[in-house]
Amino acid sequence: MSSLDSRIVTGLQNRFKKHDKNMWIFTEEELANVPSIKDGMSAQDVLECRIRTANYITQMMIMLNKKATGVKRITQLCTCIAITHMHRFYTLHSFKHFNMIDVAASCLYLACKTEDCYRKISYVIHAWWKLKFPGEHPPDDKDNLFIQSKELIELIENLLLKSVNFDMQLLIPHYVVLRVCQSCKVDRNVISAAYFYVMDMIHLTDWAVRYSDDTLACLGCHLAISHAIGNGDERLKSTIMEVDPCEYIIKNSNNTISKSLISTLANKFLLFLEDNKDKMTFRRHLRFREKRDTGSHTKNQAIAI
Repeated sequence: MSSLDSRIVTGLQNRFKKHDKNMWIFTEEELANVPSIKDGMSAQDVLECRIRTANYITQMMIMLNKKATGVKRITQLCTCIAITHMHRFYTLHSFKHFNMIDVAASCLYLACKTEDCYRKISYVIHAWWKLKFPGEHPPDDKDNLFIQSKELIELIENLLLKSVNFDMQLLIPHYVVLRVCQSCKVDRNVISAAYFYVMDMIHLTDWAVRYSDDTLACLGCHLAISHAIGNGDERLKSTIMEVDPCEYIIKNSNNTISKSLISTLANKFLLFLEDNKDKMTFRRHLRFREKRDTGSHTKNQAIAI
């Protein structure tokens, strides 16, 4: 098994000593030396695997919600937390040594525990089995295969916890979007759009371990506002907000976020979306679920999904 690059270890240790709230945000150099790349994978291969694993998490979430009778549904927020766990895990471990579907199941299982939508391990195993062994009937709870599957998922869950030093404080951009936009009296449709933009970022990029939650929230707000006003006059902003949330976030970022950074990331992300429409399978999964379960959602209702 490949060893963890000293640059990643040193960076984590330095941020830990400084009690940096963004200790799980890695530099470009650190991410260029993750274990998967040390094992011979290209940066593009690693990103493709991250996206596939995120899609596995989403598919399992949907399967588990089918059995959500009498229990709290797994939200998209919980799903994004599971995906963030995954991004952290594969920054410290290699795709060559840990199966994507196994890790997806463990990350979702852990996220459901911390986000108050707990699922029995047997339900998680059934969803995991359908993805890993399509067409095969899941084992009975007392079967040896079930016991081995349970041990595997719990083993990876424990490894994840140890890898992140039991740090379950996840600073994800969704909270920032909702808090700042509501404070700035932003139109609910714009809030919804910003919320889904940051969800796309977590699903489709490694930015959850590259940029702070404030940065991604600011970017999501910027994209949502730009989409809302289109090519119209900037004065249209006053009709959808009292205060510009991007300016608010930048002003309170201690000079860690700039307009030029947000503009650069916006161009990168829009280009990425244009070039990778085929990878947005999680959106198709969500749309299918929405149509099947509740007919249709308004944008405002979608925030709570």
